This record gives sequence, structure tokens and C-alpha cells, in this order.
Amino acid sequence: MSTKPASTPARRTTAPAKQTATPTSSRKAPVRKAAATAGAIASAKVPSAKPPPGEGKARTVPGEPAAKARARPVPKTDAIRETVLPSLRFHHSHALRQKTWALLDEIEAASHPRGHNEAFADLVAELVQAGMDWYFLRPLQRARVGFMAEQSAKLGLSGAARMINSASRGFILRMDLPQLRVVAGYLREIG
Repeated sequence: MSTKPASTPARRTTAPAKQTATPTSSRKAPVRKAAATAGAIASAKVPSAKPPPGEGKARTVPGEPAAKARARPVPKTDAIRETVLPSLRFHHSHALRQKTWALLDEIEAASHPRGHNEAFADLVAELVQAGMDWYFLRPLQRARVGFMAEQSAKLGLSGAARMINSASRGFILRMDLPQLRVVAGYLREIG
């Protein structure tokens, strides 16, 4: 039991602050870093849904020739939002890239979807396979998990790719030309 009365506040003892001699440049470094971080955060903020005034007009960039600056349009709000978001991507062959762009150009210039749906479904199947290889098989090969583990992974990924391609093919074959153009445009946007 304590003999102190309950109404007496406890005394707080504080040690004197240690003062060390630091050069002035080290004291200013955190301030500069904080200012730089605040500037980076301010520039990374997602813009509001309201488009900025003058959207669609040319944006000038310091140090660029005026003709080049006039040719570049201001990105739309959705495009800005997409650039702020983190992403993962995969690489595929140059031949598949050229095939993709050629088919997307054909779809955008087409007057009817006949023939393009099937070709687009085949292209999506190739892209799915390339993505599966990039995201799943390549890390296993780098980790050198062994022949049997790679073969069983290939077997599992083959089944998954078949299911994805079957579902996507069913949707793609039923699309009309405007729907096909929307999906082709999205593929061009993420490509």
C-alpha cells in the first residue's frame, strides 16, 4: 500500500535533451527530402473526375520544340489514372506483337465482324499462352525446380489456358463489330 494521497499528481522527471554538434547541411537534408516527397506525392495524386480546363489542347513541355508539343494531346483523365496505378506486364515475341497490331488495325478498318471474330479469338488464345509462360513457367525455370516440376506445371497451365480460351472464345465469337472494336481498343491501350 502506498502512503501518498491519491490527489497528488505524480512528478514527471525529464532528462535534459542532449545537444550534439551537427553540421548545418545534415539538419537541412530532412527538410529537402520532405519537400521533395511532398512534391512527388502532390504530382502523383489522381485527378478529379472533372476534366481540366483546356482538355484536348496541346500541352507544352519545357525544352521541347513548339511543333512537337502541339502534336501531343493532353491525356484524358482515365489515361492519367491508369498511369498512376501499379501494374504487371509480360513480354512476348516481336512476331506476336506485329500480328496483334495488324489484326487490331484490320478490326478498326472493318465494315463487318465476319472473319475477324475468329482471328481475334485465336490471337487472344496466343496472348493467354504467352502470358502463362511469362508469369508461371519462366519463374520455375529460373528457380531450376527440375524437369518433373516443370512438366507438371506445364500440364496444369495447359488445362487452365484451355478453360480461359474456351470461355473467351465463346464471348468473342458472339460480339458485333462495335463490341469487337471496344475490346480491340482496350487491347491496344494496354499493349
